[in-house]
Amino acid sequence: MLPRTFRLAGLFLVLLSVGCTKKDEFTVPVSIQFQIGIKPFGELSDPGYFHFNWVHVLIGRIEFDGKREAGGDVFFQTDPHLDGPFLEFDTKPVVITSLDLPQGIYNPMLWDIYLKKIEGLGLTGMDLPKTGLIIYGGYEYTDGTAIDVFVCINDTELLSFRSYTSEFESEIVLSAGRTYNVILLFDLYNAFLPVSRESVEMAETSPGINGEPVIIISSNKNKNLYDHLLYRIARFSEARVL
Repeated sequence: MLPRTFRLAGLFLVLLSVGCTKKDEFTVPVSIQFQIGIKPFGELSDPGYFHFNWVHVLIGRIEFDGKREAGGDVFFQTDPHLDGPFLEFDTKPVVITSLDLPQGIYNPMLWDIYLKKIEGLGLTGMDLPKTGLIIYGGYEYTDGTAIDVFVCINDTELLSFRSYTSEFESEIVLSAGRTYNVILLFDLYNAFLPVSRESVEMAETSPGINGEPVIIISSNKNKNLYDHLLYRIARFSEARVL
């Protein structure tokens, strides 16, 4: 029969081993493809007189904050001194970066995107100061003519996204052995849905690259529209986990 001291030591080692195993389970990395795109529209969410061609964005920093059911919460941020990716995207999402997150059950899973100033002159032929994100589209008048529309989001604005499953559940299960897509989606059609024809047709116009009139919606041009749309763009944005 083993002495009591050895029996206690053996029990301690077993408990320690079990504890380490459980701890290791919560540190197993899960591969994430982090993407961004415009949410495709359906009949019920299409304002009809707006269309959207692309979005340009320059990302400065990404922050993640995830609350886990077990294993501890997870927070990280990318290096703000690194040059973030300059991206152009439409309804086909593009990859921002690849990253690893520890497996577990998250609720909520939150993302913050910090912008950097982009050179609007090189993209549109127009000087768009303090801009970190450009939404380019068009507005169609009742007579069938159209005008280009540029929504210019300040580089000081913070873009925040909450993650949901394809069933719109906020509880996200990340399991080892799988690769997940986290797609940041801008629902521009719902964001623009309450914008009236009158408010657009009364908007101030600016000269475009060839001198033709365009509508710029920014903190300096058509500010009422900018404030309204900024709120709705934030409200109807989400991070879909697939």
